[in-house]
Amino acid sequence: MAHRSLGGGGPRGPSNWMCTLCRKNFREPKLLNCYHIFCIDCLKQHVHTYCRNGLFPCPICKVFIPLPVWGGLDAFDTVYVPCKQQQQQQQYRH
Repeated sequence: MAHRSLGGGGPRGPSNWMCTLCRKNFREPKLLNCYHIFCIDCLKQHVHTYCRNGLFPCPICKVFIPLPVWGGLDAFDTVYVPCKQQQQQQQYRH
């Protein structure tokens, strides 16, 4: 399992660093193959509801994602999301 960092916030900015399923700040965010990010608990619930034949649709783009055989959702990369203080510091630097 790898860890990745989200830098700078991208075009939408740091205010959008939240899970689109629970609408809260990320809790153990997982990066899907389509590059969308969700909390692991939100993904668990989504996969439990929608997974068929080892595939589940991304909640955003609907691309079918294969559920890893070894490790399940834990096999997806965990993404490091800067805390609010770090986000504010990055805004002042730019």
